[in-house]
Amino acid sequence: MKLSTEHIFPIIVLYRAHLHECPSYLTFLKNSLIQEFMVYDNSPKDFHVDTTSLDTRAVYQRDIHNGGLSKAYNTAAKYAEEKGYERILLLDQDTTFPPNALDSYLQADPSSPLWAPMMISGENTPFSPVCVNCFNLKARPTPPGYHALSVLNPVNSGMCIQIKAFVQAGGYNEKVKLDYADFEFCKRLRRYFPTFQLLPLTVQQDFSNDNPSPSALIFRHRLYLESAAECQHTTCLEWLRHQYQICKHTIALTIKTRSFRTISQYFRFFIFSRP
Repeated sequence: MKLSTEHIFPIIVLYRAHLHECPSYLTFLKNSLIQEFMVYDNSPKDFHVDTTSLDTRAVYQRDIHNGGLSKAYNTAAKYAEEKGYERILLLDQDTTFPPNALDSYLQADPSSPLWAPMMISGENTPFSPVCVNCFNLKARPTPPGYHALSVLNPVNSGMCIQIKAFVQAGGYNEKVKLDYADFEFCKRLRRYFPTFQLLPLTVQQDFSNDNPSPSALIFRHRLYLESAAECQHTTCLEWLRHQYQICKHTIALTIKTRSFRTISQYFRFFIFSRP
């Protein structure tokens, strides 16, 4: 039995952005038959939002303390479960969907706990799914179909998850607020469901609003480390891969920013802050 729009509850997470300007809303939610969706706004208090002009289908949640992506997804999943939805659809504010996107979701295998689109960025560069059983996390061109979560993981935006599976996996780890949140969830999920369905759907992730200034990159690195420090591992090899990835990223950023603050942060927020 195929699902309909009344079974899917999307959540779009915002940060210093207005809903009516976001690609995910404009290309997917705005003119769709989706009956209700959550807008989880992590913008700080100084960012003004006119809630009276929001889409009437929106359930608006404001978190001025920026609890992170994981908290947002768990909040939406709880709401969706209470309202009787069957799936939650995760949306980043900067993802662009093609016109046929909703049809791809509605035609997917309802028995699969996790659906995800293929994702590209920049000049058609593969961005998702990502090979996670290697030392260098890297997206690679992957055909639609069923794939092992122990090998490939999709990124957050576009993931559509069965509510029952979401709950069984324990939801998202709220200590992993940003980076690695998707991979941490997939790690939880694969304990109960070993595969996911990659849809015949390609979406594009836009990073044009990223601030390339050294100070912004260094601050973003701190957030990266704080999330990375909370990741959990099931094997020594998995732990070793994680150490390598964090160290490599820190060295690359040190060279790019020409600042040793990244090294200081690496020790302070990752090496000496892990649980």
